Amino acid sequence: MPNSDFRTVPPAETLQSQSGNTVNANTAALAAFGAGIYDASAVPSVLITVYGSNTIQRAFKKTLSISVALFLVLILAVDRVVAPFISWLTTTSQEQKSKSIQATRNNKFPADISTSMIEYSNVSVWALFVTTRLYYVCWIYPILAVIFFLNAASYREIADRAFLIVYGKPAVHPQTYDW
Repeated sequence: MPNSDFRTVPPAETLQSQSGNTVNANTAALAAFGAGIYDASAVPSVLITVYGSNTIQRAFKKTLSISVALFLVLILAVDRVVAPFISWLTTTSQEQKSKSIQATRNNKFPADISTSMIEYSNVSVWALFVTTRLYYVCWIYPILAVIFFLNAASYREIADRAFLIVYGKPAVHPQTYDW
């Protein structure tokens, strides 16, 4: 019979802590997450760090200005281009629907009018669906990607500066494979 005392076998997902104690990986991740939340909520130290570092101030201002500018461009584009286009699509289909309903009330070609009303309704729904999807794929997602990548560069500056503050310069520079 194999090892009958299963309690002595450590679980597969354990880590060795600095003090020599065995720590579960989930517990370690939760502790790191909690420490991050604690550090992020330490507002006075964050403000002192931001106020004391020109690099972080510059990166913060750049990130804020990029986000605000792209957000305003996004809002103006929706207000000036997308909303009028969608309004035009729905107005056109509403006019066609009202004409079809009026013709039905006058008993003019009821069968033809009812099928054309269904066709106009389907075209309107389809056009709205396609317009919405194109708007998200061609405008919203690229703008969000640009904001993400531009802000990532600023965040990298902040991370490098924080590393230098805490640990100093790296002792060994990475070697390259260039000849």
